[in-house]
Amino acid sequence: MSGEYGTVPASHGTFVEFCAHCNAQVDVGRNVWAQGKRWYCRDHDQLAERDPQFIVPEALRAARLQLAEHSSTFVRWTLPPLHDMLGFLMRGTVTYGCALPSNGKTSFIGQQITDWDAQGLRPWIMPTESRPKGLMVRIICRRLGIPADDALSGRLRERMDAGDLQAAEDHKALERAYRTMEESAYERDATLAIEPAPHLTRTTFRESLMAAKQWEAGIVVVDHCDHIRGDQTTGHGYQASEAIQHDALEFANLFDLPVLMMSQLNRSKTENDVLAIYRPPLVSWIWMPGPKEQNATTIFGLFRPMRRDVDEGLVKDIRAGRAQNYGKQISIPHCMGVLDMKSRYAGETRDRVTYLEYVRGTLGTLPDAVRREIEGDQHGIRLSHPY
Repeated sequence: MSGEYGTVPASHGTFVEFCAHCNAQVDVGRNVWAQGKRWYCRDHDQLAERDPQFIVPEALRAARLQLAEHSSTFVRWTLPPLHDMLGFLMRGTVTYGCALPSNGKTSFIGQQITDWDAQGLRPWIMPTESRPKGLMVRIICRRLGIPADDALSGRLRERMDAGDLQAAEDHKALERAYRTMEESAYERDATLAIEPAPHLTRTTFRESLMAAKQWEAGIVVVDHCDHIRGDQTTGHGYQASEAIQHDALEFANLFDLPVLMMSQLNRSKTENDVLAIYRPPLVSWIWMPGPKEQNATTIFGLFRPMRRDVDEGLVKDIRAGRAQNYGKQISIPHCMGVLDMKSRYAGETRDRVTYLEYVRGTLGTLPDAVRREIEGDQHGIRLSHPY
């Protein structure tokens, strides 16, 4: 892969970039993090000294190259309502997706990774929260159209053992798909890659980003970034989080790649409201929000929308701990809400919400009539509630 932002020859693993003035090849070695963000050949190395007059034509050249790119080369969300609201995941940017625990974050990102892999985008994945095994189950099930929740929960195997012929066929299809994907991986022909380190620190996070560049990844996905620990240079806590978020943006800018960072919402910021998972999240709920807001191009939040006509007595009982198994009574069935919390390039969509179908771990597009009914309900318009 070559161009303005360089290439990685597989033969020796050193980085080759291109002179910002004449586009001649420049060998910059392996430690690119220590290099500047512009490279020059020997004939033009005097321009490496910061020349304010040269910044303008260089920036214009980069802008013209981006303008000439066809939109089919951009990374898009594969669900149309999501793409309509959030737009492209542009190269050189960092996007954050946020949710409270058990609110569909892993299902959401697993489906997107599978769809991007099918499009040939070569995702590089850092699954810091879920085990790689679970991620692979979601990817294979998505490819085959089998509900991932059934495979992960054991329900598929239970039905097969009870003599269900369809479950047996699905089980065989999964086994064949596992074997095919395993063979392609051993042949170095895999189209997606998973970071092998089970626990990432800032140091190994940076190393993984470099490996993603060498592998010629089309997008880097971290699920989720709040599990990445600090190192000796940062310690832990806020300083470590700040350094990690800046590293992600530096990598995205340096190598012109989109980075998607999933993040946890901080339940303590919701005043421990048990109904918070049914509310559109606030930016203040994000775990250590400052560095993420600063570096993000887009931030979105996932939630399970609650019916507007829920009895107030039931709500009081839930908050008082007197109600059990109330989820189906208060939530809109088979629905996930997505809130645009920040859009640097599309301010008019900020605070806009879109709704997706969510059935047994699989996301889809709701029929227009159902979506309009949900939107009307959420805005206090009393309609017939066909959902």
